[in-house]
Amino acid sequence: MRMTLRQMAAAMQATLPSCEAEGRVPVCISTDSRTVEAEALFFCIPGARFDGHDFLAEVAAKGALAAVVERDIPHAPLPLLRVDAVVPALGRLALEHRRQCRGKVVGITGSAGKTTVKELLAHLLAGLGPVAKNHKNLNNHIGLPSSMLAATGEEAFWVMETGVNFVGDM
Repeated sequence: MRMTLRQMAAAMQATLPSCEAEGRVPVCISTDSRTVEAEALFFCIPGARFDGHDFLAEVAAKGALAAVVERDIPHAPLPLLRVDAVVPALGRLALEHRRQCRGKVVGITGSAGKTTVKELLAHLLAGLGPVAKNHKNLNNHIGLPSSMLAATGEEAFWVMETGVNFVGDM
């Protein structure tokens, strides 16, 4: 990722009030407050058991640069990029990052064997140049964009597997 917070806000159709951090480039993105790193962009994903919005103080204490939220948070401890829905915004950011990269993409899907094929193909292509790939089997609507955003953009190949979870995914 080589986008500033302001550029990321535009890619995600987010609002970002003017702040000191708007010209800075996050070092990574995170969807899990337990593993957030300093200078990360944290995505507050709401879920059935946990809501990422509840962890803003924790990620701010760990040094997160900003957070992507889908509701107003009064007196937030870090800059907020406000979107209508966090998960689709993650996908829009990954799409913009992909548009800026030149590596050839190999997409793998199916009902069985995706991760094995991805690992074998990534290993073979590594002999021809740098390769980005999904971490483990993170291939859903959160894991795939996260894997894409973990790519530097300097890779010759992206080997990405994707699962099918919802009607229309394929």
